[in-house]
Amino acid sequence: MGAVSAAIGWTMQKDALTRAGAEGGLEGDDWGVPPAASRAGGITRAIPVTDADGRVIGYIGVVTYQEQRGGVVIDLVYRSSVGNADDLNWVQTVETNRPIHRQPPHFIDNAGGGGTNYYESPALAAQIRGRGGYNARFWDDPGRTNLAGEAFPDVRWRAETSLVSMRNHNILTTLTWGFSTDVLGRTTAMPLLVAQPSAFQRAAVP
Repeated sequence: MGAVSAAIGWTMQKDALTRAGAEGGLEGDDWGVPPAASRAGGITRAIPVTDADGRVIGYIGVVTYQEQRGGVVIDLVYRSSVGNADDLNWVQTVETNRPIHRQPPHFIDNAGGGGTNYYESPALAAQIRGRGGYNARFWDDPGRTNLAGEAFPDVRWRAETSLVSMRNHNILTTLTWGFSTDVLGRTTAMPLLVAQPSAFQRAAVP
């Protein structure tokens, strides 16, 4: 499957989930779809990834992290500095006071995982690998809006996103990020931070 076909297939699956989740006037999504055939833009911030001995083994580049109506959009890339990392994927868990798609308030965000706990199916991760010289890419655009497309008020949405080795089942690094809306629906992005994974996040790694 080509890059465009893969993105279109991903988009169709997400659209079906979004329609199924429009309950009580609340719409939105948790699992993001990268634009078809898109390329990562310029890096605005580089986050070093270190091993257990503190040696830098690569960098996560922040391409985009910004607010949008009722949510945020985030685009990350990873480049290894210690050889060809050919088994990488992402695991994401989400905690929110406004779950959709009949999710619990704390859940594994694996709608695109192909039946696994990964954020991307292993097949999709393999397709993305190597594009633009990067070993992995992560893209998400969570949000909560009403049926008119207006930001839903009083939302708290926080993600833990880990870069993981599918071969060794270990976490290379974990980031926390997310957004909130106030009573008027004004959206604020949470800081994008490196953090220790929670017990829930560690248990989600396949």
